[in-house]
Amino acid sequence: LIDMKKTIFSALMLFLLSFAANAQIKTSRQYIPIDLDIKVKRCVVSGNQGYIDLVFTNHTGKPISNVIAMRKEPCADVLAIDETIVYDDEGGVYKPTYQGGISWISFGDGDAFNDGTTLPVDVPVKMRIEFQGISEFATEISMLNIALRNISSYHYGIGSVTFRNIPIYVVETE
Repeated sequence: LIDMKKTIFSALMLFLLSFAANAQIKTSRQYIPIDLDIKVKRCVVSGNQGYIDLVFTNHTGKPISNVIAMRKEPCADVLAIDETIVYDDEGGVYKPTYQGGISWISFGDGDAFNDGTTLPVDVPVKMRIEFQGISEFATEISMLNIALRNISSYHYGIGSVTFRNIPIYVVETE
């Protein structure tokens, strides 16, 4: 009974957080069409690991392929998400690395690094950014910047979206 109460309470808190969070979050866009809707749904942290869920909806009238900007790492045969970076209010900086920071980015039901990132028309697609090493004292994500490509006819099709003041919902670890 106690576990069910915790589960219901956690679900209710996540719902309320996602509802209240959208009212506080500031968004800025650079070279991104207004027809591409991007919303932060939630930021959840448990221990020193967390994730940010976003939803992309493409209202441009045509599918957009390879929307997440990737680049080849120098001196390595791996791809990295270009200019996707997270900052918390305790001074933590999280980038795609092998030593912590952003550890995983999924897009739709696949891995953004290997499975491609296509946005169909008028269909919400989930993006999750997982990160590690966050301070137990962090209360918000001060800034999240995501680099995108193939999204406009300006600036070589490359743009970015920045979100500020994303509240963190803390889930206690047992």
